[in-house]
Amino acid sequence: MLEQTRPPKKLSTDDAYRALDSMARLLMAVSAMEATAVEQMKSELLRLKFEEQIRGEKRKETATAIEGRPAGGLRRRLQPHP
Repeated sequence: MLEQTRPPKKLSTDDAYRALDSMARLLMAVSAMEATAVEQMKSELLRLKFEEQIRGEKRKETATAIEGRPAGGLRRRLQPHP
């Protein structure tokens, strides 16, 4: 009977970073030239993660402003009726 193949499980950013870090440490331990390339991959992964976090924060700020809440600490001032 043929075994059904499942789609691969998505790797989280943290797990990917851990894997790259382990690879880099092993490559450095054996003085492999590829260690530099793996270190660059780690840096790129962190850069992408932080950019995504910044985009998420901007989305939250935009959503808050669109919902009618004053943005940036602004307060609505109402004038009393005469």
